[in-house]
Amino acid sequence: MKKTLLIMTVGGTDVQLVVEGRRHKLDGNQCGTLHDAIKARGWSLVDAPKERPRDFITTLPQESLELCTPKLDAILARFGGELPSSALIFETTRQDTREPRLAGEVLEERLRSRGVTNVARVAFLTGEEPLEDPNDKLDAIVRRSVVATLSRATAQQLAGLQRGDRVFVATTGGLAAANEVIIELVRLHAVGGPEVTALEVPDGNRGQQEERAIEESFHPASGYRARWHALSLIEKGN
Repeated sequence: MKKTLLIMTVGGTDVQLVVEGRRHKLDGNQCGTLHDAIKARGWSLVDAPKERPRDFITTLPQESLELCTPKLDAILARFGGELPSSALIFETTRQDTREPRLAGEVLEERLRSRGVTNVARVAFLTGEEPLEDPNDKLDAIVRRSVVATLSRATAQQLAGLQRGDRVFVATTGGLAAANEVIIELVRLHAVGGPEVTALEVPDGNRGQQEERAIEESFHPASGYRARWHALSLIEKGN
């Protein structure tokens, strides 16, 4: 039986608050603080409403808290009736007022409620860990220890997959530099095995347009990047 793995990253807009039938993004500068308050009070999940005003949530309403996951819902809708057999969520849980540290937990709950029971979460930044170290040229964009964490988790999830299986990677939120590494790690660990498809969920127009998951557009630089990697290996005798 063919297997399908979904790999996602999460950020500040992956979880939104539903108030009076409309969904709102949380204020990015207070995302972590608001997530802590939501976790302390308790929350429930609902389908994402179409209507989404421009204003951001800066303080939580007094009534019961309802959350939605529009980007994840758009990705699951793309699968139709054949949902992923497993999922891997990359999250960050640092102690920062802006950190979306509840997002991974909410997405895991949404996946399980939809029938995806094999869900793993990996926090690749915790405490006060930085993503980069500008004092070291090898760590200036993403620290090597962070890459190692991402690589181990990716390899572990792909270990049981083979040709004919599918991997979908959706870096819909989080840290752009880490997302680029994740996509390439997935492709690297999938060589000779499952087919990899990168998904993106572009923000729709304001109003009542729903998000839709689409395959990532091919970037012309990708082809040239692959060529110079291959030429470099050949020059070294590979």
